[in-house]
Order: sequence, then C-alpha cells, then structure tokens
Amino acid sequence: MLDPYIQQYGRRLYGLCRTLCANSFDADDLYQETWLKAFRHFSQYDPARPFEPWLTQICVNTYRSVLRRAFRSPILPFRTTQEQDEALQSVPAPEAADYSDLHRAVDALPEKLRLTVILFYFRDMDITSTAAVLGILLGLGMTMVVQSSSATIALLQNVARQAGPDGIHSVLGLAGAVPVLLGDNIGTTVTALLACIGQGRDAARAALAHSCFNLTGSLLAAALLPGFVRLVELVSPKGPELEIISRQIANAHTLFNLGCTVLWLPLTPCMVRIVCILLPEKHAPLS
Repeated sequence: MLDPYIQQYGRRLYGLCRTLCANSFDADDLYQETWLKAFRHFSQYDPARPFEPWLTQICVNTYRSVLRRAFRSPILPFRTTQEQDEALQSVPAPEAADYSDLHRAVDALPEKLRLTVILFYFRDMDITSTAAVLGILLGLGMTMVVQSSSATIALLQNVARQAGPDGIHSVLGLAGAVPVLLGDNIGTTVTALLACIGQGRDAARAALAHSCFNLTGSLLAAALLPGFVRLVELVSPKGPELEIISRQIANAHTLFNLGCTVLWLPLTPCMVRIVCILLPEKHAPLS
C-alpha cells in the first residue's frame, strides 16, 4: 500500500531524519517509526492533499515525542538536588559552534535552492509557508518580465493542468497555484509604475494606488492562504483536479479582485490620504 510512496518520498524523508537526529542510529529508528505511523493512520490521509507534507508532519511529531520522553526520563538517577547541581557543574561548557563551512556551502548553492534552504532551515518556515513565498516570487518575476498578468495567469493554468507523478493530481495543485497568482497580481503593478514615468503627479498617484490595492490584497490573501484556497474550492465546480484546476485559478483571480474591492471601497479616503502623503504636491516657490 505504501510502496509507491516509499519509493517516491523515502530518500527525502531519510534526509529529514538525519537532519533532526544526532546520529544515524536514531535517524533509522525515526525513519521506521514514521512509516509505521503513516501505515497505521493511512485511513486518515486525504488523497486530495499532497502526501509529503502529511508525512513530514508525522515525522516531526514523532521526533518531538521522542524528545519529550527523553526529557521526562533523565539518564542519571539523582537522589538529591545537590547531586544534580554538582553533576551539571562538572560538565564543561560547550564550545561555540563553527558554522562557517555550512554558510559557505549554502552560499555556493544555486539561487533557487539557496532561497529554499534559507527559508526552511534558517527562518523556521514550514513547507507550506516556504512554498507560498517562493510561489509569490515566481509569479512576481514572471509578470515583471512579460508585463501582462493575463498572459502569466494563462501560463499558470496550462502548467497546473499537467499531471503530477501520480497521474491524477495537478503538478501544482490549487494551494501551489494561488501563491503564483498572488505574485502575478503584485507584478502587474510594475506596468502601471513604468507607464506613469513622465506623466505627471496624478498619473503617479494612480499607479501608486494600484500598487497599494494589489499589494495589500496579496499580503492578506497570503496570510490567510488556507482559508482562501478553501473558499475557492467551495465556489468552484467539483470534479477531477486536472479538469477543474483552470476554473479554480480563474475563480481565485476573480475572488481576489472582488475581495480587494470590497476591502478598499469604504477605505477610499484613507487610500487617497496615503497616496497624497507619499506623493505630496509640489508648491511653486514664493516670488
């Protein structure tokens, strides 16, 4: 039952176990315990969701349980507090860790890999948050190059219609496509900012308002990403993911713009005030 998943995710899972554990023996135990729990609780797995985040969560929770058991079960049976204090004082202070080799290795990685490693391992971001940040940056870069959010959204729909390794689900999935869509909406503000160059202060204020509109909406949607994805799924037609993913992306784009409009319409005076503060009038010098 789990053989295809072990073949596909086993190597990456073992790498995670080696990262968490101090030695290979503990890593082997954690690796086996993770697959054992995955087998026991496989009935709780939702096939509509990615498998690897679910498996990773089992591994991390298992590791935390091991740490809690070790904390509650001290190795040395101290009879008094004084004995414990004396033992702790006899332990030499740990030397300062030298991470220079690690930093050099990370710096030598290609840009796309380096950013992923920094977000996940150094910024303590989970897989979902890391994927969201990278998706937004990807959409932003695509739209800045193409200068058309419509073209990049159409490209996103074509990519999302491609089947993943299982041949059933999308290679991106809606949760992976929405961050790219948000990046597209941020990137399209660059077109307006470029167009306002040399066009006067009112044109610059209009471009700045457009940037404020899309940027705040994208940040809010990214912060509420699971709920936003669920809302898109509720208003979209049901069916096989590969058949409905394009419609879901289109609905996500529509809901994004409707939500931003509903958010900013009653706050229009505030936006006008913000834009005027950022780009004040230039008064002619007194003669």
